[in-house]
Amino acid sequence: MAAHVGPGLRRGGADDSSPLPSRVHIAAAYAVAGEIAEEALVFRVLTEAEDRPRALGDPPFFLAGELTAGTGDRVYIRGGYVFGSLNETYGAAIGLGLVYERFELSISRELPRGGAALEQDPTHLSLGVAF
Repeated sequence: MAAHVGPGLRRGGADDSSPLPSRVHIAAAYAVAGEIAEEALVFRVLTEAEDRPRALGDPPFFLAGELTAGTGDRVYIRGGYVFGSLNETYGAAIGLGLVYERFELSISRELPRGGAALEQDPTHLSLGVAF
């Protein structure tokens, strides 16, 4: 997938432009399905790599697992680790989510990498609606 690809942004009447923060993502997932007490249970292993086309270098590599319970309405828990140095992005993260009909609610948090990091790492809240 390519994101934020296009010509640079020009502000006002300026002759120079700022380049967009283009990204290229390559991802793969493998799902293992199961059933416990008549409830669908799926475990997925996900991998992803990301780099900048304008400054190719040391792309981060994401490795994660997701356990989902349910078929229509679902609950899931995610955990993963980022290996790499793009924007100093590295370390572990965890998340929890709920899917109800067309709505999705997720919360995730990076795990602290040391001392003061606990106060700096944000908690992410995501709300989604399927059309």
